[in-house]
Amino acid sequence: MKILRILEYSMVFLIGMLVALLIFPSFVVENNLTGAVIQESTVFRTNSIKGVSTDIAAVSSLDNSGVLGKLTVEITDGNGKVLINTNPFLEPDLQYSATIAADVAQKIAIERLKDKNIIYNFDIAANVLGGGSAGAAMSIATISALLGKELKDNVVITGTIREDGVIGPVGGLIEKAQAVAENEKKIFLIPKGQGILNYYEKEIRQVKRGNFTISRTYYVPKRFDLKKYGKEELGIEVIEVETIYEVMNIMLRE
Repeated sequence: MKILRILEYSMVFLIGMLVALLIFPSFVVENNLTGAVIQESTVFRTNSIKGVSTDIAAVSSLDNSGVLGKLTVEITDGNGKVLINTNPFLEPDLQYSATIAADVAQKIAIERLKDKNIIYNFDIAANVLGGGSAGAAMSIATISALLGKELKDNVVITGTIREDGVIGPVGGLIEKAQAVAENEKKIFLIPKGQGILNYYEKEIRQVKRGNFTISRTYYVPKRFDLKKYGKEELGIEVIEVETIYEVMNIMLRE
């Protein structure tokens, strides 16, 4: 008898649900969808536990001029993902750099974020930002967020980040230094070994042989002192850094 009563109550309940769906189908579906959308946007805006912004340097693909953009790191409730939000589209290798930057930061902060997401937001006017060159900036910004220490706003860094925390070489340093100065920043951190830039300058020399003039092309090695140029021409201090620990000593506020 008890089993029959349970079955009877179950049948009544199921019939009631079916009737409700038939009478109010749009009400049930719309409220479920609306609830999901609200929940998704609320997680990003209200459950964000930490956020840090810093400047990033890049070179425009339109005219090869240097520009500064903004990188914001947010750590939210999640499941251990590293996410990227870009405006405009940036190079594909940015995701790889972001993953390494986040991993280095977590090792230094001794904090594994298995139940959090790290979100990197980029806002930069350059058409293309080399993903590798933003690695060091992503790493120090994440470290700042995890340790709860503010970043100095007059310092800009460019460089790749390796898994061992070493800052790797990048290009466009002269253009980036100019952008740093134009935006009234005071210190520009670059990878160790790139304070002196070696390059080859094309020279055409003409040699007379009797009634003929022969033109010969030579590529002459040149050296450009970026630190001297920064100090004397741009009014900024260019500092070489080898590891993320050196970056921390310069960029993190006490």
